[in-house]
Amino acid sequence: MLEMLLWWMDESDNQSLSLFDRILSGLASLIEGIPVPDFLVNIGTYQLPPDVAYFADFLLLDFGAGVIVSSFILRFLIRRIPFIG
Repeated sequence: MLEMLLWWMDESDNQSLSLFDRILSGLASLIEGIPVPDFLVNIGTYQLPPDVAYFADFLLLDFGAGVIVSSFILRFLIRRIPFIG
């Protein structure tokens, strides 16, 4: 009986992970289907001046910007949960 219960719990975990994977794959394909705006199609490359690039690299601005944006997104999502936010 215990083996059957453990098997059922393992299968339910696998099914929920599979469902989560399908949801995220569908969301990714939906986002990939958004067309690029016309004003961004012919945009050239932009390079930071060397002084600014040095300090941006030294201060890890790429990592810091990613952390800040992801924290704002997480805060936004948590506030959408009715009984928490």
